[in-house]
Amino acid sequence: MKRFTCSALLAAVVGGLAACGGSDSNSNGDNGYVQPIGGEGYVRPIGIGEPVAPVAPATLTLEVTVNGAAGTPNVDGQLNLKSDDLVIITPNQSVSWITASLPDGAVIPRDVDPNPTKWSAQVVNASANVAVFTVIATSAADASQTRKAEFKVAAPTGN
Repeated sequence: MKRFTCSALLAAVVGGLAACGGSDSNSNGDNGYVQPIGGEGYVRPIGIGEPVAPVAPATLTLEVTVNGAAGTPNVDGQLNLKSDDLVIITPNQSVSWITASLPDGAVIPRDVDPNPTKWSAQVVNASANVAVFTVIATSAADASQTRKAEFKVAAPTGN
C-alpha cells in the first residue's frame, strides 16, 4: 500500500510539473526531466537545470586613511607620512596582508591590527632617512587580485 501511495503522490507531483510546461528543452526532447525508477512520467532532478555562470569576485579596492583623513597619493603614487602617523587600510573584501620596507627594516609598524577586513598600525621610521613602506593586500576570494598601498615615510625629526 505504501508503494501505491508513494507512486500516486509522485504521479501527482509529476502531473503538476507537466501542467506547468516550460520552454526548457534539450536534444533528446525530454525537457531535462528523467523517468523515476519503477514509475511512470518524468521528474526534473533537483539541482539540475540551466548552467549558472560563476560570479566573479568584485575587483579588490583599498581605502586608506592617515590620522583619520583620506590619504592622497603623491605623483609617484605613494602617500606621504610622518613617522608615528596612524594608517588604516580598509579593503572592500576579505584579504591577507604582507608588508615590506625599503631599506629593509627601516619602517616599523607598531600596534599592528592585520585582520581580513582592515589593516591598521602606527608607522614608525627607525632610520635617519626617508623610507618606503608597502602594504600588500591579496584577495581571499581570488589570489590573483592584489593591491598595494605605498607610503613615503619621512625621517624622524628631533630625537
